[in-house]
Amino acid sequence: STVRFKVHNEQGIEQVVHGVADLLIDVNGLYAHGGGDCPEYGMIAILKANELLNGIQSERAKDGQHHIIVLTDASAKDDYLYQDVIENINDESNVDVTVHFFFSGTGCPGFGN
Repeated sequence: STVRFKVHNEQGIEQVVHGVADLLIDVNGLYAHGGGDCPEYGMIAILKANELLNGIQSERAKDGQHHIIVLTDASAKDDYLYQDVIENINDESNVDVTVHFFFSGTGCPGFGN
């Protein structure tokens, strides 16, 4: 699935992706807009995406390797949740997930991660 996550109070937009071709179509459909909302809620987005993955009921999905890809140009406003993200992703009762970060930007003044 692809989950576009903007801000903490917004609902993520979920799209089911079947294979690499669908993923490329979905990623190519993303565009940057707005701005000026630095920093962002990146850690909450990862927790929500992992929650979505763990809610999938098919055995194939539960047994497979999953990837959460974070594309951002901003620091995490919620970096205090970093340890929670690590613990949640590493929880052996959850599906197998690897988180990939792609950071393109200068971050936000006054924020660390």
